Amino acid sequence: MIIFALMAGYDDDAKKYYDGMLNMFEKHPSTGNPHCMSWIIHETELNKHDAASASDGDMDIAYSMLLAHLQWGSNGLLNYLDKAQTMITKGLKVSDVSATSKRTMLGDWDSNAYSTRSSDWMTAHFRNYQKATSDQFWSGVADKVYRTVESLTTNYSPQTGLMPDFIVDKTPKPAPEYYLDEFKETDEYCWNACRYPWRITTDYAHFGTPEAKEAMVKLLDFMVANADNKPSEIRAGYHLNGTPLVSYSSGAFTAPMVTATIVDAKYQEFLNKGWGVIKSNRNSYYDDTICLLNMLLISGNWWNPTH
Repeated sequence: MIIFALMAGYDDDAKKYYDGMLNMFEKHPSTGNPHCMSWIIHETELNKHDAASASDGDMDIAYSMLLAHLQWGSNGLLNYLDKAQTMITKGLKVSDVSATSKRTMLGDWDSNAYSTRSSDWMTAHFRNYQKATSDQFWSGVADKVYRTVESLTTNYSPQTGLMPDFIVDKTPKPAPEYYLDEFKETDEYCWNACRYPWRITTDYAHFGTPEAKEAMVKLLDFMVANADNKPSEIRAGYHLNGTPLVSYSSGAFTAPMVTATIVDAKYQEFLNKGWGVIKSNRNSYYDDTICLLNMLLISGNWWNPTH
């Protein structure tokens, strides 16, 4: 949905496809909160298979509506702005973020105020939600992300700035292995945390947030040296101490790290090399979608919907 809204100037059918996806969202509300979306859509599209939500999906949907409002306006058949404000206020704030801890939770099924996922730390989204709803709550959510990053870096990744996939407890720490029965490396920089640099860098690109730059410089100083200034050597997962988990690469890990380089001109060489790597990436939908979204941000084609 974000891609269709951003690329409407390139594809004349973008609005048609966007509205179709919005229709799919509305046909499959979460079983936990009807203002969120089921994270599962069965191939039959029967509602009996619908489930609870995932916070990252909910947050991207609401954000995409703000992009759609700016791209096409809200005076037609669909009032994108009204839909976004309703989802932010009655969906995300109620069910995807803890009112007490202000941490992003895992979905509308999650009642733990301290469990959170680093891939959901969409601090630029939160600033846009605040502008769209005039609700200061969201700046507090963004601030909580950076306090969590600071604590985890100090205590678990002082040399690397890497974040784990999942985080638990009031004093944040990496979740245990096999958390939620996802996979073993839920305590490491793995298939969720790979999105963390992209999400945080968006906050710097659109709002100039100094904490975002600080976090990314910490991370990049490690990664550029570890990869010997070769983006192609970024691996698909790391222990928090910087030791690679695997010997292969993936665009899902490479693209967000290349995106992070836009925070400082000193990484320009790494960025130039990295662009060549990610633009030729052809792999799974997950890899390719992450690469495209990051290329939109790097190239300046991802604009700030409420700035």
